[in-house]
Amino acid sequence: MPLAKSKSLMYNPQVAKEARDFMNYTYIAMIVCGALMVLGALSSLLTVMSWGFFMGFGLMSMIWGLLLAAVGIFGVYTALNTIKPKILDKIDQGKYQEAYAVSSSGMTLVVAFITGIIPGILLILGNQKLTLITGGAAAPPPPPA
Repeated sequence: MPLAKSKSLMYNPQVAKEARDFMNYTYIAMIVCGALMVLGALSSLLTVMSWGFFMGFGLMSMIWGLLLAAVGIFGVYTALNTIKPKILDKIDQGKYQEAYAVSSSGMTLVVAFITGIIPGILLILGNQKLTLITGGAAAPPPPPA
């Protein structure tokens, strides 16, 4: 799918493609890391149900498994509901400032790093490429309702 052109003075098709690639890799890495966390949680919970209470560390393994499941599900949810529609689709539409505003928000970065170190690093690299396109200027906030 060809990228839409931007009205930005610093628009470079090669940089736009690199930004799109980094954000796409972030999207894939968040889904993979979240799925691996959920699988680890299932493994931990199955271990607790079969052997954990016999060995005496069942409660901690159960808490760890539930925590891993929650973080993994939240990481996949964030990838599907933030990275894809609010960053990748905006880059495809040529709305680089809106994509930059979402990718540079602290909450998106924190969730990416909690989901895994690789998605967090990829998000930072994609954000740097979006900074080159937009000049570091985020879209202004919407007026109060």
